[in-house]
Amino acid sequence: MSSKFFVISLFSILLFSNNVMAHAEHIFDYEDCLEAGGVVDQDAAWPHKCYLDGEYFVEKPNMVASFKELKLKGQMATDDEVITCEEMGGEIKKIGMLRFEKCVLKYPDFGKECRDGSDCLGSCVLKDNGKEPQRGLSVVGQCEEYNNSSGCRSLVNGGVYEGTLCLD
Repeated sequence: MSSKFFVISLFSILLFSNNVMAHAEHIFDYEDCLEAGGVVDQDAAWPHKCYLDGEYFVEKPNMVASFKELKLKGQMATDDEVITCEEMGGEIKKIGMLRFEKCVLKYPDFGKECRDGSDCLGSCVLKDNGKEPQRGLSVVGQCEEYNNSSGCRSLVNGGVYEGTLCLD
């Protein structure tokens, strides 16, 4: 092997590793990956992943505007759906009387004061203080915690307590 080839190969390796290190030093999340020219598989289930230099960065539901639910294809979650749900910060749970599985996620606006369901990603519910007010009473609610539609919740609409609704 000639020394000329060795020097060029060594230079190429150093240049390549410096570029990778430059990317690694400045890539912290999904948006940084996109800005650096990362590749996204748009056909994959949400959350999308940005691939760059052998690493991937997951789009996270960290803001109300980016909150998305994972709709399972069947009654039971596939292995890929379980992984995706966990990457989104959720948990696969059996819900309802039929015990179908669902990716249950915490709403990012949980606990925010509300007067109506339009103020929240989910429902506006009565704050649990151990007492149920009279139906029709003017109240301030809070945005519900999880996207689990099964169970009972005390609804607030238009700043008025409407009563408790139970769904399966």
